Amino acid sequence: MAPTKVLVPLVRPTIRRVREEVAPKVRDDISAVVMGKKPWPIFLTGEVGSGKTCAVLCMIDIYGGIYRTVQELAEEIARAKRGELVERLGNVCSSKVTAETVRGWWTRTRFAVLDELGLRDKPTDHEAEVVKNVLDDREGLPLVVVSNLDLGDIMDVYDARIADRINAGTPVVVAGESRR
Repeated sequence: MAPTKVLVPLVRPTIRRVREEVAPKVRDDISAVVMGKKPWPIFLTGEVGSGKTCAVLCMIDIYGGIYRTVQELAEEIARAKRGELVERLGNVCSSKVTAETVRGWWTRTRFAVLDELGLRDKPTDHEAEVVKNVLDDREGLPLVVVSNLDLGDIMDVYDARIADRINAGTPVVVAGESRR
């Protein structure tokens, strides 16, 4: 397979997001973390369709940064390990992207979102490693982890190490009727 260009950041432009549609309590909780009153990472949890992804995309619109689902990031790193990704540098030259390069983007970006944590009942070992690495690489840095699962379910689906790293931050519950 020929190498393909890396697109950074990947943001869902088709998902509707309006800041005013994010519940005031969720905005207040997020603001408390952004202002340094509560610790990173933000763990945004709630029912399917409650507006979690809308809220984080509003944050990306404001702060910029990287947005990926767990599955997208795991696949991006796997493709980098196989030498299938290149980054275009100007009009002429390009360079291969390594897994370390992808991890570096997550470390250096000012803001990062990891969505759909625990989407599948059992993540692959690679996906679990990717999640742990993101949590380690972004420790103390602006990161939002989004899931339909609560912390206990995260421990069951992943493990205690991942749950503990998420628990070190600020949980924000998004409640309400499905917006879909």
